[in-house]
Parts: sequence; C-alpha cells; structure tokens
Amino acid sequence: MLNFYLLLEKMETEEHKNIHATLKRLPLEHQKLMHGFKVKLTSNNTIKNDDQHIGWIYKNKITISAPWNYGREMVFLHEIAHMVWEKFMTSELKKEWKKLLKDTKPEQIKKNGTLRKKSLNQNDEELFAMAYAVTYSRHMLMTYANEQWQNFIKKL
Repeated sequence: MLNFYLLLEKMETEEHKNIHATLKRLPLEHQKLMHGFKVKLTSNNTIKNDDQHIGWIYKNKITISAPWNYGREMVFLHEIAHMVWEKFMTSELKKEWKKLLKDTKPEQIKKNGTLRKKSLNQNDEELFAMAYAVTYSRHMLMTYANEQWQNFIKKL
C-alpha cells in the first residue's frame, strides 16, 4: 500500500512540474493571472456533471478534464486564454481580432479541409482561446494553427 501512496505523490509532483513548465512559456503578465489559482485535474472526458465542457474556471480554480480529442495542456491554455481575453483584450484589440478572423478564416478552412469547418465555426473569443492554446502549446493542434493568429496573440 505504501507504494501506491508514493506513486500518487510522484504523479502530483509530475503534474505540478508540467503545469509550471507550461506557465513558463507564457508572457509574464499572463503568468501573473494564474497567481493564487489551483488546478484540479480530473479523469473524465468532460467536467463532472457538465458534458459540454472539458475545462472550467470558477473563482480561483481551473478544472481540467482528460478529453479524448485534446491534450490537457491545450485545455489548460485554453482556459488561461479566456482570462487573457477578459483582462488584456480591449475593444480595439477585439475589433482587430474580428477583422483578422474575417480575413483569414476562409483560408484556414480551405487549408484544413471542409471537415474542419465546424471546428472553426465558433465565436471570436472561443477561436481566440484555441489559437492562444496553439500558440503556447508544445504540441500544436493544426486546426487552429495560423501564423497570423499566433503573431497577433504574441503581441499581447
């Protein structure tokens, strides 16, 4: 039984290191948004009692599920992106993002094929969150990989 507890302790330490390694890739001002937050990792495909979400921010806790189609790092970064949207995206920046999407989304759909169109048919904030996650993730999700989107995000 002692080995089981040592394994759990090691897993928590490994997850803790992974979270911190991911945070180090973010701009310092974005890292500061996470001050005081706790991260809860769950084993379900979606958040418990919520089959529509794979990540969730509530007060000072981010809950991340273990989704089938996305890595946890992508989900974690996606949730941080919602905080970045709220804190750093002025109305001018939101207009600029909207225009950028209008100009580049058809190209992105064509690049990824028609099967990806549904994934790209989301509101501006959700597309921002996905593009943000791709920008800072170690393993890029190609549906949302767009150099112009990433350049915009890196300016924040």
